[in-house]
Amino acid sequence: MHHSERRSQPSLNDPDAFQLIPAVRLQSVPWKNGGGSTKEIIVSPEGAQIDDFLWRVSIAEVKTEGEFSVFPDIQRNISLLKGESMVLNNRTTGLTHSLFPLRPFDFDGEHQIAAFLPDGPTLDFNVMVRRSARLQAHVALLEKDACVSADASEVLLYCAEGPCVLKDTHHGTLQMSSGDSLYFKNRPDHEDDSTRLQITDGRLLCVSITTPHHKGARP
Repeated sequence: MHHSERRSQPSLNDPDAFQLIPAVRLQSVPWKNGGGSTKEIIVSPEGAQIDDFLWRVSIAEVKTEGEFSVFPDIQRNISLLKGESMVLNNRTTGLTHSLFPLRPFDFDGEHQIAAFLPDGPTLDFNVMVRRSARLQAHVALLEKDACVSADASEVLLYCAEGPCVLKDTHHGTLQMSSGDSLYFKNRPDHEDDSTRLQITDGRLLCVSITTPHHKGARP
């Protein structure tokens, strides 16, 4: 395709290009052990279960301390949305890591992790990708006045502290409430077709799903 034939970036108001996922539509599923609950934001492929997804984004309400489930072949990332802190004791490596609000942290799904809640219950943002599918996830905090050029094949923006307002290259705007998400795909085979957005208000977590051929979102 020649440069003159390349399509311009679609408007934020185009429902075929951008999928808004309102927080009010998310269904809460209690954990079997009663220690919390999970709301799935998005899973790929659509309809995939916990043992066959390629990537998955969810939020979890953690009420009690305990062990994380073990997920072989899964790379994980966790960010604290509500609550002062969470302490992760990695019994596989012997290392301990303290989580604080909106500071993403990567770890291996195979590792045995015990979570402690020194300041009480938390709400967490969770990203999982399957390594054998050659996928990677990059999670970054984006704040007011930040610009993002998303060259990843798939991107999810989660409004962590709203209202979050986005502006596209056509000067179109979209307002999201806290807990809302925006999902879109790119055409990474052409640099000029990557999606470029500006944050004019709020704080978001940006999840970029990439393969070895894609560069990911750039703040």
